[in-house]
Amino acid sequence: MKITDVSGERLLNELYKIIAAERVLYRKRDLKAYEYDATHFRSSPLVIVLPDTTEEVSEIVKVAGRFNISITPRGAGTSLSGGAVPTPGAIAMPLTRMNKILKIDIENGIAIVQPGATNKALQDALEPLGYWFPPDPASLSVATIGGNVAENAGGPHCLKYGVTSNHVMGLEVVMPNGDVINLGGAVEDIPGYDVTGLLVGSEGTMGIITKVIVRISRLPEATSTILAIFNSCRDAAVTVFEVIKNGFNPSVLEMLEERMLHEVDEVFNLGYSDSAKALLIIEVDGRPEGLPFELEEIVKICRQNNVQILEVANSEQEREMLWRARRGGTSALGRLKPDSAENDIVVPRSKLPDMVEKLQEISARNGVILGAVIHAGDGNCHPQIPFDARIPAEKAAAENALWEIFEAAVALGGTISGEHGVGLEKIEGMPLVFSKDELSLMHRLKGLFDPENRLNPDKIFSQKVLAKGKEEN
Repeated sequence: MKITDVSGERLLNELYKIIAAERVLYRKRDLKAYEYDATHFRSSPLVIVLPDTTEEVSEIVKVAGRFNISITPRGAGTSLSGGAVPTPGAIAMPLTRMNKILKIDIENGIAIVQPGATNKALQDALEPLGYWFPPDPASLSVATIGGNVAENAGGPHCLKYGVTSNHVMGLEVVMPNGDVINLGGAVEDIPGYDVTGLLVGSEGTMGIITKVIVRISRLPEATSTILAIFNSCRDAAVTVFEVIKNGFNPSVLEMLEERMLHEVDEVFNLGYSDSAKALLIIEVDGRPEGLPFELEEIVKICRQNNVQILEVANSEQEREMLWRARRGGTSALGRLKPDSAENDIVVPRSKLPDMVEKLQEISARNGVILGAVIHAGDGNCHPQIPFDARIPAEKAAAENALWEIFEAAVALGGTISGEHGVGLEKIEGMPLVFSKDELSLMHRLKGLFDPENRLNPDKIFSQKVLAKGKEEN
């Protein structure tokens, strides 16, 4: 279908009956703005619709069904797996206009938000009340809660507080046939199957999330932040393992390896010497009387592992400077090339030193720039490879390096994604982790929710693998 032919005009007329014409976009310049996310993948939708309400989402889905058109729901497009890249010729449905914080219920420890509300907007609303929403991806100023739920996002604080799935209590969802259902709720232990949990991390392939009930937490009474610089990545990684092994539970254990640290140092003028090869940000929180002991013991572990520089942030301003550098890591490295590929493999904590060394080997073997930000406390590594997609050899080298990273993580007992989702980027890697029977089961679950395969149909599952599985059955 083309938007300029008869069927395209009929589609537009149907959409205009549901939402105002200025919220239906189909000019080339408008399509260009929604054909990508934070990856190098590109694909143009047929039309973009910008709903304001659940009712509008429901009616648009019904129209899509009548015209047999796919829908790609999306948030702010900060996805790092290609999950928000529209299926070619689909309706792209950004939910960013549905951005209200509908209710904050301190007595019951919940907030009810629309999917387009950003992490930062929710944090800003909660902070004066002494509460917060712990999942905090690096893109929290623009990332949406709906996107967090779709990808099961994590962030630096997930070591102590858990990922998005640990904080979602209920969902309002528009199903692929346009029905609106409510899952979970404001109380714990809802009977029956945990369908809410199934939808979290489903990447827009089973339903369109239009409302989220999240668990909120009291802000910690006190927080202390340690900066530790090491002259080897292995020393930093061993420190992380030993901190956890000795029974400490930091709220944050973040690591920048050598290449990423160099670029962050250059951008933020941190002034570290060339001998600085790895940085750890270690944060502990809780009651103020308990923090000095924990800090002292963690400092001892750092010193036992050849720490070069050890500083404790003495003010909120110093702490914020550390975090600004940490959150700027991806952009600091990404500035080197016009394109960038990032993944988020996970390995067991005890294997983190080995994984860091594997990254360095893979970088050298493929001749690529490779740096990493690491949620080190739970073994979640975010290797990033800047490259120029206009140069075929660079693109091929980056893709090969990413594949080798997948293989190395799985060989160490890990997996190919910790929080970014599968999207388009990791489809071919799924058989490294799952058998054909396991992939077939997941695909059948998708089919129960979306029998016509209209919601984000080209994500998560390789059609090649699934076709082969069907032939063997």
